[in-house]
Amino acid sequence: MKQKYWIVGAKTAIRKEVKRCVTCARFSSEFSKQIMADLPAARVNPGRAFLKGGMDFAGPFLITPRRGRGVKAIKMHILSQEEFSTSLTEIEAVLLSPPLVAASDDPNDFSFITPGHFLIGSELKSVPEPDYTSEKIPIRERWKLVAQISQSFWKSWSKDYLTQLQVRNKWKVPSAELSVNDLVLIKDDNLSPLKWKMARVIHTYKGTDDIIRAVNLKTVSGEMKRPIHKLIRLPVKD
Repeated sequence: MKQKYWIVGAKTAIRKEVKRCVTCARFSSEFSKQIMADLPAARVNPGRAFLKGGMDFAGPFLITPRRGRGVKAIKMHILSQEEFSTSLTEIEAVLLSPPLVAASDDPNDFSFITPGHFLIGSELKSVPEPDYTSEKIPIRERWKLVAQISQSFWKSWSKDYLTQLQVRNKWKVPSAELSVNDLVLIKDDNLSPLKWKMARVIHTYKGTDDIIRAVNLKTVSGEMKRPIHKLIRLPVKD
């Protein structure tokens, strides 16, 4: 056909039709993306081990609602949620406080190293130290110097390390956001693109940076919540 005819603007017309083709979108469209979010505060601020996360070796413990408060039964005792949490904390301190070795060879030094020292750097029942990084430490208070060294190391390390974490090799520019009533395809790694489910956006969720990061979807089988990078916006308008 090209040997006999020349269609003016054929490439532009073809690209326009392909862009509006729903079937073509299943194979060639890009997944929704957005500018990379900032690191959560829990990852950039100092804190003791397991303050923001942990590993559960003994649960989960089911709390029973009763008269507006959560309760938990332990043998013959009925504890409130606060009492139960306090009991677990005390048990944790008992398990992680047995002495492992003397802290020094000084016969007048009765301190010792416990498993808690390897988790938080001190005994589990010790009071957290205030920030001494900018304070001039007198010689009479050498214990503050130790805390200052530890705190200064954290600030120096976090400044260097966190800047490496926040390097944005992709997703540097904001993209068009999904909105309510948009039709999308839901990526399924176990199915071919022709079998991916179609859904409609019914609600959007914004991150702390006021950018949509996830949406609620309605499909023929029900509703679900998905991150935007698992979705392809279809070139269809009502």
